Amino acid sequence: MKTIYSFTIIVLCLLYFICIFLNPHAIIEITKTSILLWAQKVVTSLFPYFLIINVLVNSGMISYISYIFLPVAKSIFKISSHGFLAFLIGILSGYPIGVKIVCSLYKENLISKKEATKLLLYVNNSGPLFIIGTVEITF
Repeated sequence: MKTIYSFTIIVLCLLYFICIFLNPHAIIEITKTSILLWAQKVVTSLFPYFLIINVLVNSGMISYISYIFLPVAKSIFKISSHGFLAFLIGILSGYPIGVKIVCSLYKENLISKKEATKLLLYVNNSGPLFIIGTVEITF
């Protein structure tokens, strides 16, 4: 099975490289368009979320904010207050931001590996803020 998979990947890569050599102008134009679209639409809509999350985590304010949610987090979700705050931000903001905050909290040793794994199951979605900010308004 692994050899068939490897052979398929090699054949697909070779076909891709042949297409690049046969029509390089189309590939270059598509690449330029894709990079411009990514830079103008996706990065500009995600940058404020990444900035706010990094400020919250690095300044230590996340400890104070998450303390408010401690009773709810412990009783209903069986996660720590930091994990619950990551859960809320992940549900509202969506995939890239939710995963980013869970990884940041795990690197800062504010949540355990088991809790981070549990949270990644819930924050890996396209949240309403991402859909409104990227898809609806900019596209």
